[in-house]
Amino acid sequence: MNIELQGKRLKLMPDIGPRWGLWSSTPKFSADYVQSGGLVPQKFGLSAELTQALREWNDVFIEHFTVSFDPVQYGWAGEIDVQAWMRDGEVIAEMLALELPEYSIETRFHHYAEYPHLG
Repeated sequence: MNIELQGKRLKLMPDIGPRWGLWSSTPKFSADYVQSGGLVPQKFGLSAELTQALREWNDVFIEHFTVSFDPVQYGWAGEIDVQAWMRDGEVIAEMLALELPEYSIETRFHHYAEYPHLG
């Protein structure tokens, strides 16, 4: 999904702060597209189903991924099926590509599968 389309790219990448997991450096978006550092899906006219899927997917990350200043403490916590979360991210990326055909969609979450389950 890293195909360049007219220089317009969106990244699907979870984060603890922004609630949607959407990012882009090309093109630059005006401030009304951004909330807490990330892009807001409503500005793109995404379907309610995709908007909810984005929110739920990133909420799982916020709830279960532990971030610490100590890199040894990075990892998944609680009851979480990381592989199912990864599959959900792929489905969301496909939905984004269908709803926003003028953008290439870059997935930036696969490396999270390598982090340990902290218990």
